[in-house]
Amino acid sequence: MISKKQIRRNTLFVHRRLREWRMIAKGLLSTRHPVLAHIIPIRRCNLSCTYCNEFDTFSKPVPTEEMFGRVDHLASLGTTIITISGGEPLLHPELDEIIRRIRRHGVIAGLITNGYLLTVERIERLNRAGLDQLQISIDNVHPDDVSKKSLKVLAGQEVTNAGRTRRVWREH
Repeated sequence: MISKKQIRRNTLFVHRRLREWRMIAKGLLSTRHPVLAHIIPIRRCNLSCTYCNEFDTFSKPVPTEEMFGRVDHLASLGTTIITISGGEPLLHPELDEIIRRIRRHGVIAGLITNGYLLTVERIERLNRAGLDQLQISIDNVHPDDVSKKSLKVLAGQEVTNAGRTRRVWREH
C-alpha cells in the first residue's frame, strides 16, 4: 500500500516536472524574458577557498525586504528560474522566506551551496519552503590547500536526526 507521504512525494515530483516543461515551452515561445537569474543574499562564506573572489568574511546578509524586492522585480520581468548563490546562501537567516517568495511568484527556485551546512533538518526546511533544485559545489575528490570543498569531506558528513545518525549522502 502506498503511504500518504509517498503519494505527496509523487505528486510534488509530477508538479515540478510540469512546471519545468512549462518553463521550457515559455522559453521556446518567447525570448522576451530572462530564463535564469542568480541572486546573492549574502557574500559571507563558512569556507575560504583560495581561488574564490565571490565571498568575504565580514559582510552582513542583504536585508530580507531588499531580497524580496529583487525577487519581485525578477518575477515581474517573467524570469522562470531564480537561483540563490553567494558566499554561502545557507548563512542567510531568512533564506527559507526568500525561497517562499520566489515560489509564490510561480518561479522555479534553485540553490547553490557548498553543502557543509546541510543537515537532514535543514534539507527538510528547504523542501517545506519550496526549493526545486539544489546544486552542491564540489571542487575536488580530496581536500587540498586550495579548496576544502571535496567529495571526501562531504560524503563522510553525518547528521543526527531524532536520535538517529545518518549520512547526508554517500560516496559512490
